[in-house]
Amino acid sequence: VPFNAKIGLIGHEFSHLMNCSQRSFRKVLMRLFSYSNKKSKAKFEKENARATVQIGLGWQLHDWAKYVLEYSKASVKYKAFKQAIYLTPLDIAEAINGNK
Repeated sequence: VPFNAKIGLIGHEFSHLMNCSQRSFRKVLMRLFSYSNKKSKAKFEKENARATVQIGLGWQLHDWAKYVLEYSKASVKYKAFKQAIYLTPLDIAEAINGNK
């Protein structure tokens, strides 16, 4: 995995931690339970990706998404899951440029 892509992944996970630290314990639990719903999970992950862009790690996240979808040996099923739940490289580039 390229270094920049690793930083993107770490930044994405850091954004999750920041999100949880700003919520009450009850709200973290509610988010955890809603995470089992595909639609809620997609909404949460896309919000988190936008937060990663806002902290200045957008291009790193872009590199991570591009690596997973285009260069990794992940299964077709996993790549389809990633495209359904997370922002695509194009979506991330648009968010960086302020179009989303």
